[in-house]
Amino acid sequence: LAALVRRSVIRPVQALTGVAHEVAEVAGRELARVADDDAEDSGPPRLRDMPVTARDEIGDLAEAFNQVQTTAAALLERQVLSRRNTAEMFGNVGRRVSNLTTRQLAFIDAVERAETDPALLERLYSIDHIAVRLRRNADSLMLLAGIRETVLAAGPTPVSNVVRAALGQIEGYQRVRLYAGTDAVIEPDIIGDLTLMVAELLENAVSFSPAGSPVEVTVRSSDAGAHIVVTDHGLGMSAERLAEENARLIRRERLDLVPTKVLGLFVVGALARRWEIGVELTRTPGGGVTAEVTLPSRLLLTMSAVADTTGTPFTAEPAEPAEPTAPATPAALTTPATPATPVASAEATG
Repeated sequence: LAALVRRSVIRPVQALTGVAHEVAEVAGRELARVADDDAEDSGPPRLRDMPVTARDEIGDLAEAFNQVQTTAAALLERQVLSRRNTAEMFGNVGRRVSNLTTRQLAFIDAVERAETDPALLERLYSIDHIAVRLRRNADSLMLLAGIRETVLAAGPTPVSNVVRAALGQIEGYQRVRLYAGTDAVIEPDIIGDLTLMVAELLENAVSFSPAGSPVEVTVRSSDAGAHIVVTDHGLGMSAERLAEENARLIRRERLDLVPTKVLGLFVVGALARRWEIGVELTRTPGGGVTAEVTLPSRLLLTMSAVADTTGTPFTAEPAEPAEPTAPATPAALTTPATPATPVASAEATG
């Protein structure tokens, strides 16, 4: 009798323990999936109910456990739906803002072509530049919401021209010095994403460095591909912070779970993983941060170096700065230029 009683108690408890372990494993997988912004959404997990074989205290415990499982699964399903709806909402807002700024830029360009007053033209250029920056923020919002839109607005483009286009999307572009050491040409389908990536890195470099310090951008080539090196001379980051941000550029994580003030690095990391582009942050000698973007050879159409091809920066002296002009529009910034000519500043590309 004692053995029968023991068996009637132990077996349900062991079964309940097994189901509890299954719930723990499913919960662990769900936490990993929720933290992964690129993971496939396969819907809520399906949990196995604990069979109720008796009408005693253990049977009551099994029923209560099943109710907990059902409630937890319903809560998780609602969270997944809420996350999806929130991302869709922000994506729609970003798309609407992007469309409106595109129409606004078209109107501004039409007014600029018909205007001859230099003072008014300068104000129009400033409005144009603000609209371009607003559209970049909308594009970043759509990217973080999981919306991927590829617009082939141009043919194969030199990497240096992509950097020039990125300069037209940031504030403080006058402080940037561009040295083009290669005429490598990239595929058309990556131009938009690479422009956004470089613009975010340039925005961080300009924003987190003193107003009077320059920001150097070097475009060079090596056996690994083409390199875009953005160097600023600000306060920089600690070794721990650099390690954290470098890890963020590699691993997948959700912005709402790991908030940060450096929002642009989330965009850079997402684009780097999408195209398998290498991005690394290091300390600048003397203070500051250096960001190096490595474009693999499979994304390049030509690799004809016009400067030092050993992988060292192009160190030619920049030309004399041009007279200050208004910010160039993206159309002007993407006008093909001779890649072998180092550009002294963003004003020279306007």
